[in-house]
Amino acid sequence: MNEEDRLTTIETQIAHQDQQIQELNAVITEQWKVIDALKAKLLRAEDKLEELRYRSETGDGEGLSPTEIAARDKPPHY
Repeated sequence: MNEEDRLTTIETQIAHQDQQIQELNAVITEQWKVIDALKAKLLRAEDKLEELRYRSETGDGEGLSPTEIAARDKPPHY
């Protein structure tokens, strides 16, 4: 294998690796978007659960458990 063939082989490998890095970066970026959305949903769920717990403890829930309060307060489309 002469020097020119060797250099061409190395350049080809580097080009493939660069493409793979770009594809991996795109996947990671998309995963971070999904993770951020899931974190936001989790925070909203935790807030709602805390609100239900507070209402249950303060008597606003009329002695109902958090599950019973959630069932009572479900949106009309359920």
